[in-house]
Amino acid sequence: MYTMQSSLMFEVLLYLNSFYFGMLALCELGLVAFKVANLPYPESALATDMTVLLLLFLVEALRITLGRNGNLTERNGPLLASLGLLIPSLLGVLHILLWQTYVLRLEVVLASLQLAIMACEVTAAFLCVMSFSRSHRSL
Repeated sequence: MYTMQSSLMFEVLLYLNSFYFGMLALCELGLVAFKVANLPYPESALATDMTVLLLLFLVEALRITLGRNGNLTERNGPLLASLGLLIPSLLGVLHILLWQTYVLRLEVVLASLQLAIMACEVTAAFLCVMSFSRSHRSL
């Protein structure tokens, strides 16, 4: 008899994060445009900030896709890859929160919420990995 091991909690967190991160990305692009228009933004810092944001957008989209794929197919490979991509994603969000040239309060709030969602996802992903490992050993 086969029992489904995929985690509904993890899937809901990934689904929520896909929408929240999309909103964060749009807000961040708007805030960068606001900062460029209203603050003395050095071109080298702008290039660095935009590069980090673009890489964050790509890594986070790939991380969410791999996490959903691993959870729905009940395979540890994509889940572990998603957990591995969490590190560059975490660094990108920390860049928004701490290391940009100018950090606005709205960015602090948005990045902090993203970090909270990511922390919940890590916990749920580890539970999924343990559950999938246990179920494959018992087969």
